[in-house]
Amino acid sequence: MKTYSKKILLLLLLFVAVVQVQARQGLAIVIDPASQEAAKPELDAFITALENKQHYKVYTIIDKWQMPDSIRNTLIKLHAAKKDPIVGVILIGDIPIPMVRDAQYLTSAFKMSQKRDRKESSVPSDRFYDDFGLSFDYIGKDDDAPYYYYSLTASGRQYLKPDIFSGRIRPTDTKESTKYEKLKLYLKKATAAKNTPDKFESVFVFTGDGSISESKPAHIDEFRGLMEHFPQLAATPSAFSYMDYSDESPVRYRVMDEVMRPDLSLAMMHHHGDWDTQYLNFATKDNITLDEITKYNYRPNARVVIFDACYNGSFHRDDCIANEYIFRPGKTIATIGGSVNLIQDKWYDKFIGLLADGVSVGYINQHAIYLESHVIGDPTFAFGNTATKGQTADRICRQMEEQDKKFSDDKLMAILKDSPHALVRLQAYTMLRDRISKRLTDATIIALQDNYEMLQRFAVNVLSASGDPKLIPSFAKILTNPNASKRVAFNAVQAIQFFDKNQLLAAVNAELEKMTSRLSRPDTFKTKIRAEVEKMGQRWDDDINKLTSGKLDQKHAMQQISFMKIYCPAYLLKDVADYTLQCSDTAQKKALLDILGWHKLAYNADYCADIALKISRDGSLTDEVRNEALKAYKRITKQ
Repeated sequence: MKTYSKKILLLLLLFVAVVQVQARQGLAIVIDPASQEAAKPELDAFITALENKQHYKVYTIIDKWQMPDSIRNTLIKLHAAKKDPIVGVILIGDIPIPMVRDAQYLTSAFKMSQKRDRKESSVPSDRFYDDFGLSFDYIGKDDDAPYYYYSLTASGRQYLKPDIFSGRIRPTDTKESTKYEKLKLYLKKATAAKNTPDKFESVFVFTGDGSISESKPAHIDEFRGLMEHFPQLAATPSAFSYMDYSDESPVRYRVMDEVMRPDLSLAMMHHHGDWDTQYLNFATKDNITLDEITKYNYRPNARVVIFDACYNGSFHRDDCIANEYIFRPGKTIATIGGSVNLIQDKWYDKFIGLLADGVSVGYINQHAIYLESHVIGDPTFAFGNTATKGQTADRICRQMEEQDKKFSDDKLMAILKDSPHALVRLQAYTMLRDRISKRLTDATIIALQDNYEMLQRFAVNVLSASGDPKLIPSFAKILTNPNASKRVAFNAVQAIQFFDKNQLLAAVNAELEKMTSRLSRPDTFKTKIRAEVEKMGQRWDDDINKLTSGKLDQKHAMQQISFMKIYCPAYLLKDVADYTLQCSDTAQKKALLDILGWHKLAYNADYCADIALKISRDGSLTDEVRNEALKAYKRITKQ
């Protein structure tokens, strides 16, 4: 009897083991019928590689609806499936493009009046397909383009937290090739990359004209960060290469040559951009354009390319830079780029070191939570695992983000103070910032003193958004530091306008008096700093006071309100919130509520949240105003 029981138990254990082995991550492929028919053999081979080499359970969805809502609902169901739920989606061919409105605060920098042409003032974003916590109202469609317009509503989350990763493979017809020929060749290339995975071997970084104030400390620290991202490459001299726009004129040919290196794993491009141009050097018009890509038979070989540039990832257009990189004959499989403009002060390479662990490009972008950020190409692309053992900085950061509930504010504060890894300290600080922690002011004081330039830069930007008077002594130290990096100094000067001038000037004078003995020209330096404070201090007070006292007509009031997305000092926010509560003009009231939601990091944002909540519950107001109030409340309280 005991022997029989042991056999039954063994069989049960084997059954459980088999079930566990068979459980897989699901992956959705959404493709239009014409593309599926034109590239059927190539698509089948691609799916086979996904299943056999990367062990995905692939769900192929032929998009016959041509409606984003239908696709989204299907993806939501597949993600909720009990067996083999999807972790990502690949959009292939002519898949409808969501154009998101009323959500500019979810971008890194896009702030265009929505009174302008909706094609230009909306954000093309596949976050519609991968973030199921967002809620949208359908507005309409353009007849001449596959653009479907949606308004972000108050009923869903007001922050990004994608449930799955996504990527888009959207070939377009060009003079050189049809979209179907491009698709077939690309799928062959992507399949080959899965069947014979490359090792992660090398990184190329290019810095263009005007990037991050051309701050040398910022660029030096970028390399410091790369050593933490890829410790396994630190001992390989040829693993990292760097090029600046000023190294040569014209520099574009050297950039092209470097990106065409057969062994190049990753290229990171910092420069200005447009959908059809990489602006390497504005002064000399030294650029890489779509025409030049064809003219010089450019064949990018970097397997992954990150465009830290505006509009290079405008996948919704007839063509774009990011598209050309993946559809050229070279070995580039995936790019990450923005569909609209970008801010420079962001963590553009967050988790990038996980590429060496065999983590997919899609996962990396899933955690770069900006509405405009997209993978152009195959988001499942992954290198062969070449990482070292042990806890690397990126692995620690990943654990912190995926298990964020286990990391209390106090624990994050301790990491910010004590971690030997600059990237881990940056992760701790950004987590405190993103959860709008009550410890954010304390964290910012610590971060302002950090020796990692990027962390210090982020802290200055939070300081600017917060406006907390408790930050003034630390702020004064930054302003009066003659050795501050060029980018930190630039951001610090911009932050002056968001603090009470008299309080800040007193703190600056106190710091300047301490410095006399170590300055070669103390009077000149002091005069310059004081002049900046006098010039920038309280520059918006008169305009905002005219608004809140009702002295502006409708036209000028609406103009002033639009400026206040950025230019509204926290010390004036209480007055703005009070005016919002009593304002009887519906258009102004709605616009003002939107403004309150932009200032979620302000030290007195709680007061604004209370006002917004009160308005949202006022049954005498229109649904439009109440919904805007609810959105503002959720934005400030991160709901």
